[in-house]
Amino acid sequence: VAPLPIMIGTLGGGLDCGAIAGAFSIAVLAVVAEPLSATVFAASVAAPAWVLAAFAVAPIARYLSRLKPDGPVHTSVGAIVSLAAVLGILGSAVALTTVTVIYGGNREGARHVADTITALAADAFDAAPGNLTAREFADAFVRFGPPAIAASTLVMLCVNLYAAARSTLLSHNLPRSWPDVPT
Repeated sequence: VAPLPIMIGTLGGGLDCGAIAGAFSIAVLAVVAEPLSATVFAASVAAPAWVLAAFAVAPIARYLSRLKPDGPVHTSVGAIVSLAAVLGILGSAVALTTVTVIYGGNREGARHVADTITALAADAFDAAPGNLTAREFADAFVRFGPPAIAASTLVMLCVNLYAAARSTLLSHNLPRSWPDVPT
């Protein structure tokens, strides 16, 4: 149920195949775990994976008729990474908004999350060397959580897309040429 099979299906089998892989992984998770976990997975992993892979493989020349005839057929690596960053930011914004709405404000949500983390991590910091307390750790976690979510989502999507594209290229099913990544 990771993003890699969804991306491989999208890159190698087309948009429909990737959508079926995403839907199947969501359905399996709903049955095996619970519907709420499946919904969170769909919004945070499956949909961004499918959207990014579809963007990477879709021929932009078909959709943008104003491009020069000798222009690029597919999206650039920079545009793909930019979309991955936007997806990471959106995921972080959704998480932050959810906590804010559930707890009636950003300050109250941050306090509740910090209290929960402090309670969960208290035992780990009792015997730890140094002066860091569980509350200081929780406060730092809450403060840096949203940018960490965005950054980790960006890295997760880019690494999985690279692995999916390489494996699809090795099977000779990648419908676009391999981009010059270092350039």
